[in-house]
Amino acid sequence: SGEGVQQAEIPFRRKDGSRRLALFSLRRIFLEGKPHILTVARDITELKLAEAALKESEEKFRTVFQTSPDAISVHSGPKGIFVDVNEMFTTLTGYAREEVLGKTVWQVGVWDNPEDRDRLVESLDREGRAVNIEAPFRVKDGSVRMGLLSSTRIMLNDEPHHISITKDITGEKEYRERIRNSLREKEVLLKEIHHRVKNNLQVISGLLNLQSHYIDDDEVRGIYRESQNRVISMALIHEELYQREDLARVNVPGYISNLCENLFTSYGVKGDSITLDLNVEDVRLVVDTAIPCGLIINELVSNSLKHAFPDGRRGRITIAFQASGEREYSLVVRDDGIGFPRGVDYRRTKSLGMQLVTVLVEQLGGKIHLKRGGGTEFLISFGEYLEAGTELH
Repeated sequence: SGEGVQQAEIPFRRKDGSRRLALFSLRRIFLEGKPHILTVARDITELKLAEAALKESEEKFRTVFQTSPDAISVHSGPKGIFVDVNEMFTTLTGYAREEVLGKTVWQVGVWDNPEDRDRLVESLDREGRAVNIEAPFRVKDGSVRMGLLSSTRIMLNDEPHHISITKDITGEKEYRERIRNSLREKEVLLKEIHHRVKNNLQVISGLLNLQSHYIDDDEVRGIYRESQNRVISMALIHEELYQREDLARVNVPGYISNLCENLFTSYGVKGDSITLDLNVEDVRLVVDTAIPCGLIINELVSNSLKHAFPDGRRGRITIAFQASGEREYSLVVRDDGIGFPRGVDYRRTKSLGMQLVTVLVEQLGGKIHLKRGGGTEFLISFGEYLEAGTELH
């Protein structure tokens, strides 16, 4: 009817049997005075599929947009004009959707600090996005919350926009601050405990030293000195922990160096008559492992200083310590002195020091091997040892 163009979407089947959708346009025309129908068919199958996919995508975006647990806002232009906000934005800020749409971020007043807004804009201009910017924001009632903000540039209707997602982390920040304060208090307490334990052990060491002055028997005085050195070896552990940030693990290189320096002083080593070589890997040991390990080194080095270099003989003591695997360690204490007496089993000697070494190696679940020839060498391998109830190490 009439001269206009009539259109209709009509499905059709192709020769190969596949179904398609066509847009038919019909118009009445006259050829040689006789009426005819001009039909133009356009295959719109792909267009329809694209429209359906776009509609589905928009519906999914709208669903995600509205149900997101974080506040989402869409802005246009350099002033950040609100184009759209989701329900969580209104819940979080207290502003109704109608109160913010068409207004700039400054008119709404959500930014508490202009410098934070500048950081966001700089990042968007430089990289096209901003990720995890912590910034305070102000809600409708005037209170300030802490947000974690991420933003990305997008194109809408061929115009530049940016979409921002804000997560309220006020509670998390307050919780983290309480945890930090609690940790600081515990660190101060632990440092004080290590300091007091070190002081108490030094008092014991001092008492042993004073008591030894009243003893005329050189052998008994030597026993007091050995006991004093054992106490000092433990005191040095707590001194290392007190002076460092890590309150649970001992810095092995510094500890062994201080331990040997004390032993050389205690046994009156003069000048460079006996030199010390340290090849100690930068390892941290838990206290439960460091104390028996330190006592082992104390006994073996003391043994070398007492027996390996008689009559003013010059020599060298070497200590090597390294990690041989995950929580596995190897310790070598070597001297180039007269050598460990042949025919003597160090495991069954009457020496308290060697008995103590054997017991401590067993405590660490380790193995000990003695090499004779050209001096004495003890090779000890052991793993990390934890006292009962100290699994947190």
